Parts: sequence; structure tokens; C-alpha cells
Amino acid sequence: MQPGDNRRPVTAAQTRPKSKSYSRPRGTVRAGASERSVKYRLSGERGPGGGPLIALARQDKERAEQDAFNRLKAELTHAFAAPEETYQPLTVAEVIAQNRA
Repeated sequence: MQPGDNRRPVTAAQTRPKSKSYSRPRGTVRAGASERSVKYRLSGERGPGGGPLIALARQDKERAEQDAFNRLKAELTHAFAAPEETYQPLTVAEVIAQNRA
């Protein structure tokens, strides 16, 4: 067999009978994934990897950061829109107590 020639291993894999250990777990929908990959993903041994997963994580992080920024911006806009007469001096303990509630 020459380097890069994978005909023999592929043919052997195709003719080998399927093992019952790769049967689909109950309650799973196949949805295009092989039974083996469903088994690995449900057990936590293996999962999706590579570029698409990293891109999803980055997008999720960016969205979470944008949401946090928008909340802070709204709070600051609301706080600075109030007239100065409504401001009250607060201690650090009072600020912490307000934020915990």
C-alpha cells in the first residue's frame, strides 16, 4: 500500500459489521449526526470542535459584552438625566446594599 492510499482501510471499515455498542441512545433524534457522534456528544467524551465552535463562542461573548454595555449605558443615562436636587449622598455600604437587592 502506497502512502496516501487509503482504499484498503476504507473498504475494510465498510464491510465490517456494525457493533451494537454504537446503537442510538433512547430519546435522541438523529438529525444528520451519526449514531457514534450522538453517543460521544451525549456522554461528553467528544463534541463539536474546530473553527465553527470557536466562532460561535466568540459571537456569544461579543453579544454578552454588548448587552452588558447597553445596560450600563441605559443606567448611566437614566442616572445623569435626573436633576441635581434629587441626588443623595450615599456611603459605600448603602450602594452595595442597593445593588444586592
